[in-house]
Amino acid sequence: MRKTVTIYFRYPLNILNSLLIPLYQFLLPGLLLGATFSVAGRAVGLQSTAGTADVAGFLFLGAFTMSFSYGIFWAVSRTLTAEMVNGTLEATWLTPTPREVFPFASSLASLLLAPVVGTALLLVGSVAFGAHYLLTILSGLPFLAIMAVGLIGMGYVVAALVLALKQAAFLVDMMGYLAAIGSGAMFPLSILPDGVRALTLVLPTTLTLDVLRAHALGTAMLLPSTVEYAAMVFTAVAWAALGRWVYLATERRLRVSGRLSTY
Repeated sequence: MRKTVTIYFRYPLNILNSLLIPLYQFLLPGLLLGATFSVAGRAVGLQSTAGTADVAGFLFLGAFTMSFSYGIFWAVSRTLTAEMVNGTLEATWLTPTPREVFPFASSLASLLLAPVVGTALLLVGSVAFGAHYLLTILSGLPFLAIMAVGLIGMGYVVAALVLALKQAAFLVDMMGYLAAIGSGAMFPLSILPDGVRALTLVLPTTLTLDVLRAHALGTAMLLPSTVEYAAMVFTAVAWAALGRWVYLATERRLRVSGRLSTY
């Protein structure tokens, strides 16, 4: 975990990219589209579908939440890929460290960095783009811990993909993009058909983002509060268990077949 954090800060552009990538990939386009379709300076469409006219607040909260998922996906992917590229994966695997510790430690390192990046994004949204967050957002922040459990499970799935496919950067990037789409980071999920919207609830980020927006912007929650909190816990635990099982099963199969050492 310490190694991952150290390497991250050895490259200052990593920190800058963590802020610039969400800005130019979807925040600025989303803000421009929001301004284009506003009526008398008011986002009436977003107001009717999400319960808030604060386009900047809506989008920057989405970016804040996605900084956790993107961070874990790429931290796990880059750590294992670096071990393979440097030829140290086999030596690392021969240590007595349990196999599941490697992606877990990378995920923990990312969870230390993501709040810093996410908070910086929220400040940019507030200072530069006029986003308004209610102080009640603080009461929604503890739910990030529940989300983190589920994201660590997804990090295990990423680790399995990297070990099995070797070059998995495209799939990791696609997972991050699909997580952003499915979580409603860029648009209100209420516009989706009921069946599709139900599928988005399997992501650990969906309900957490929904709760954060409810606390920070006063939007309506997708589900009754008690149901949503219970579903959030169940989803997080399910992802953690499933992800760890997928990773350990993949690692064992590759180790037995001899493919773990090939790159």
